[in-house]
Amino acid sequence: MTDNPIYRPDRPRPGRRSPVRPLALALLLILPHEGWTKEGEAAARAIDPAALAVIDGDTIRYQGERWRLEGFDAPEIEHARCTQELARGIAARSRLLALARSGAPLALVPSGRTDRYGRSLARLLVDGEDAGEVLVREGLARPYAGGPREGWC
Repeated sequence: MTDNPIYRPDRPRPGRRSPVRPLALALLLILPHEGWTKEGEAAARAIDPAALAVIDGDTIRYQGERWRLEGFDAPEIEHARCTQELARGIAARSRLLALARSGAPLALVPSGRTDRYGRSLARLLVDGEDAGEVLVREGLARPYAGGPREGWC
């Protein structure tokens, strides 16, 4: 199997589901997380990818409500300050959309808080993994815990 360019030893073989991911999702949904309220944990729910719209790399719309995905910052699209930021923002949005449309189970984990623009804060889990952590790991976003943000230009 090492000749196969798709085979990655750190992933289950095609056709096999790792028992770790469902367990990780279950633990994420029941264990406390820093900054997440008990009300938010109780409201964690599986969501329908067809009803989810990706606005940009860190903002989604689900069931008529805008959600700011917390824990990371993605480049802006609508208010990009330079062409590099716009290009990076489009790449981050495209990747988040690909994750949402991957066919993997999705869960929205609200924190019970809102940002300064009135958007509800939440984490989006894709097959038990935080979508923000995927974007950060792939260089499409940065970790963010509030306060001033760095520029992308």
